[in-house]
Amino acid sequence: VFTSSVSTCSSLVLSVFFIVMITIYTNLSNLREYNEYEKISKKHQEIRNNISKIKENIPALERRMYENPNYYEGWVMLAKSYLIIDDIQSSSESYKKAIALKSDDSIILKEYIATLRRLDPKVNKEKILDIFNLLHKSNNSDIDVYNSKLNYSIEINDSALTRKILKDIIENPKIK
Repeated sequence: VFTSSVSTCSSLVLSVFFIVMITIYTNLSNLREYNEYEKISKKHQEIRNNISKIKENIPALERRMYENPNYYEGWVMLAKSYLIIDDIQSSSESYKKAIALKSDDSIILKEYIATLRRLDPKVNKEKILDIFNLLHKSNNSDIDVYNSKLNYSIEINDSALTRKILKDIIENPKIK
């Protein structure tokens, strides 16, 4: 009888222990979720504040570009600022001015292509292909540029362009 009581008491203690542990774990999980929510909320507020600052600073940057139109980095900053506030048209125009000053920066060329694609990939086809050609001139063995161009041709559903790109890839001895 004594062993049975100890066993029952032991089972009861273990059950209570598990219930307490589950309660603690659940409360800690909720606390972690709340802390994560607070972190995300704070980060979003920082982003909103930064966007407001960028919006406030765009007119000053525009004035500076009017005064110094040959400032390549300024046009790039302006293009990126417009992207952040979702003014894709103005961003495109700023990238165009930057590239007119310096057309060998592959990162900026790719960003300009992405901007033109966001505006309208079909309407901007000639501009986009011109920029791809600039990228090829700087490095015609970069398979990533060919892949990006191939994705673009598929996006606009241009089978003739797709065939041409594939042919260029196959015939280019520098691509392995």
